[in-house]
Amino acid sequence: MFGYILLAACTTVSAAAEGVKVVPVSDQDVENRKKRVAYLLTLNDEQLVAMVPVQSGAYVGDCPNCDTGTQDYIEWIWKPQKPHVMTCSGCGETYPNNPKYPDDHMLKVAAPEGEHEYPYHQRENDSRIYFRAIRDYWARRVMEKHCQDLAELWWLTKEDDYARRATIILHRFAQVYPGYAYTMSWPFRDSRFSPWNKPTIEGVAANMTSKGGAWNYATLDVSRELVPAYDCVRLWPGLDDATRNRIENDLFGIMVSYPIGKKDTYGNMSPTMWRDFVRAGRVLNKPEWMREAMRRVDHFMTRHFLYDGYWREPSPSYCGQVYWYIKSVFEALPPQIPEEIKPVVDRAKLGLKTLAHFNGDLVFPNGKLLTLSDTWSYNSRSKPTGARPTLVPGLGVAIFRNDEYLAWLNFAPGAGHAHRDALGIGLWAHGKELLRDIGYTHIAWRAWTVMTHSHNTVVVNGTASEVDKLHNLTRLRVFASDGDKFHLAEAESDAAYPGVTSRYRRTIAWIDDSYLIDIFQIHGGKQHDYLLHGSADEDSSAAVQGATLQPFDGTLLNDGVKFTYPTAESAGYNPQHGYGYFTDLQSGKADDAMTLDLRLAASPSVGTRTHLLCEPGPTAYLGQTPRIREAKREDSLASKFMAPSFCVRRAGKDLHSTFVAVHEPINGDSKIDQVSVRRISDAIILTINRIDGSRDIFTSALDRPVTIAEGSFHFSGRYGWLRARGDQVEQTRLVGAKAIGLGDAKTSAAPGWSGAVERHGRVATADSRGWFEVDAVIPTGASIGALLIEFADRTVRGFNVVRIEPRADGTRLHVREDPGFDIDGEHINLTSSPQRTIQGAALRYDLPALAK
Repeated sequence: MFGYILLAACTTVSAAAEGVKVVPVSDQDVENRKKRVAYLLTLNDEQLVAMVPVQSGAYVGDCPNCDTGTQDYIEWIWKPQKPHVMTCSGCGETYPNNPKYPDDHMLKVAAPEGEHEYPYHQRENDSRIYFRAIRDYWARRVMEKHCQDLAELWWLTKEDDYARRATIILHRFAQVYPGYAYTMSWPFRDSRFSPWNKPTIEGVAANMTSKGGAWNYATLDVSRELVPAYDCVRLWPGLDDATRNRIENDLFGIMVSYPIGKKDTYGNMSPTMWRDFVRAGRVLNKPEWMREAMRRVDHFMTRHFLYDGYWREPSPSYCGQVYWYIKSVFEALPPQIPEEIKPVVDRAKLGLKTLAHFNGDLVFPNGKLLTLSDTWSYNSRSKPTGARPTLVPGLGVAIFRNDEYLAWLNFAPGAGHAHRDALGIGLWAHGKELLRDIGYTHIAWRAWTVMTHSHNTVVVNGTASEVDKLHNLTRLRVFASDGDKFHLAEAESDAAYPGVTSRYRRTIAWIDDSYLIDIFQIHGGKQHDYLLHGSADEDSSAAVQGATLQPFDGTLLNDGVKFTYPTAESAGYNPQHGYGYFTDLQSGKADDAMTLDLRLAASPSVGTRTHLLCEPGPTAYLGQTPRIREAKREDSLASKFMAPSFCVRRAGKDLHSTFVAVHEPINGDSKIDQVSVRRISDAIILTINRIDGSRDIFTSALDRPVTIAEGSFHFSGRYGWLRARGDQVEQTRLVGAKAIGLGDAKTSAAPGWSGAVERHGRVATADSRGWFEVDAVIPTGASIGALLIEFADRTVRGFNVVRIEPRADGTRLHVREDPGFDIDGEHINLTSSPQRTIQGAALRYDLPALAK
């Protein structure tokens, strides 16, 4: 036997009269609801009314008796059977009226009929815990859910007592809700309260205040339980007009009018608020609420995403979150979408398709999200289909992949859930994330995960890098892939160390599914530290050749910097504290060529071997650093799980460094015999001798195209690779280059095209959102890299070319991304996030050719 319940609990009165859309609910689901409300059925009306809190609650507040929870928050236990008590889910201690932690201080807030009292416990550090307000918050949550249970049980069974009790709870909320104080209850801050008629709190942003007692995003003011509860019982014959009006006006009217009247921050959780506007609008027949929600969706999708369609925060977790939240707004809409909002829906759905594309690309071969910036390592999507290399140019990540391997270069600009990880790299192979980024955490040592020092990159002068908030100081220089043996990316950042470095540039190339070439150039500063870190998921070991390491009692911190471990997630971020997390240090003078083996303890044959080559005089350090992930959300476990971290340091005045590395994923024996490097004519020539007797030569111009003739080897251009056996050349690749070869064996090509952009435009097709026209004649079948568009202020945007169309006066290059700008006379307005104006309307392009 099956019952039925509302789908998403969102119907209008008129729709209900025509028949509510329903889904089956099993007998067990019905019984579970009955069990949850069984105690409430034993109460008389007065006792039931007393379950509803008469004051605002507070979301934040941990247990002072134990270390349970994170972000100054735990899951407290509140039950109607003991309405005056809440219990810590960790240690079982009960509050309030706890003699060890008395709430014997008092805050009073004006209320409609007198004052509301908020007793609090004051800790030794003078912070406050409002136990009774926390209890009221949890009581409200539980009673809202029970109200929904009761209302749904009436819908399923038509037993009037369920509807009557649900209505009593709804009516009681309508009586007390208007007098609720406005609250600010955020982690690591004392909760604050403002009278019911003063919706702002001095020094507190509007989006941080709420009648709901919690983060305005998290619970919102529009109850997600009471709205569907009312949707079930609003047609109950026992509901009189006076009660109906009070519920609709004094409860839901206020719940919606407060957040809908505030200035929207258009943050990553704002769509949940708009979804609630839609649901409440449908239930209460308020189409204006739905129209306002969709107006905000339209503004959100057109102004708060990057030009490539990615969410403005550089985190796959948050991009996925935004995707699902926007999708939920559409799912809340009525089946027949009103004509006035159809254009908004159509535009937004096009944006959703782009987000869905990212959800499929920014994943490891096992389906887990790339742990870029604040991304949870356990978040998963569907396993990627195909093995295409991917450039996400607005986000700032280049991904080389097949079904078994993945390497990335992270050059993401932007703030908001970003890490200080300019030009970091990662490597996944043999089913493991071998060179890792830790990702997101909510424990006290979160600062470590954010710092440059915890990433596979270069730290300058011992301090963490900056972020490129305006997206104008980080530039992609090349992205090219043949889809098979050869993949190349290069990026630079002027934002990482402004005023310190004049060049901070990294080039990576993934060769033949075998190894990752890594060239890092840094000009400026007095100390350059090249860093690599072991697994964040499991124990691993490190072995170094080319440096004799001895125990080191010192620290890698800058002179005079004192470090103490943070005691809370927001305890403070100091950009010079990164090296404070390094323990068990060893150090020693290093050779110009070193080898680092990182291996998994449980599978010693699996790991990476890095051949590292640099200028003379480096010092090598090996230590242990927190890998964080296995600690999950428990502060006490942070120091238990460690990983090896390797640092090669060069020091000097106005230092210029070029670190050259070859990272080989290992599962058994290495395929590389020896690696050597030469610097000729401002270019790097890297030779990799392989176990099978072949040798690879990779050439990279360090800045501009070069011409090299050394013995039988010759090269002209920017980037080239060849594989030879003896003097016989087996394979070659050229990017932005004219020629490469050995002896008489030579590959020649046109290096590419560059010049002025003539015109640009927007489209909305299945594969393209924009185009650029140039006067050059580019063959339709040309193998090319990413199109780079440079603005007058040196801002560079990369684009994936999806189609080359010949034109009478040149070529139209159709690109996957929206151009993201408009030209207005002699300046350019960037329309995508972040918006700004560039003086000068000239646009130049660079399109390198890729040749075999």
